[in-house]
Amino acid sequence: MLIAFATLLCGLIASTASAAPAPPKPASKLVTFGVGPANVKGQPDGRSALNYDVDPGSRLVDHIVVHNYSTTKLTLLVYATDATSGQNGTIGFAPRATPGTDASRWISFVNGAATLALTLDPHASIGLPLNIAVPTKA
Repeated sequence: MLIAFATLLCGLIASTASAAPAPPKPASKLVTFGVGPANVKGQPDGRSALNYDVDPGSRLVDHIVVHNYSTTKLTLLVYATDATSGQNGTIGFAPRATPGTDASRWISFVNGAATLALTLDPHASIGLPLNIAVPTKA
């Protein structure tokens, strides 16, 4: 059984409750981050996605790296979420508050948490191990 995990998504902890959209920030104030596959040392390993050829009931550990490309400290929530069909055929992601129904339910962090809060200094990165437990009836 081939399982493709393109379900890891980071969400910003801070949000605004404003009715009107905020004006665009100057380019120097933008915060950007990335998430990708990593080796056991937490370094990008050249894979473009987390893809596995596994059988039902399988368990494995893999790694991701989260990088803050911004010039300011950045606080993120890191969690797995299900991919959805977005507008105009693009890939979207289910909101964190929406319970997963697919592979996102199979992913946890090594400590068993479904969500991790991270604070990264400017240009810093961190490697995170993931537990993946495929149900026996998958």
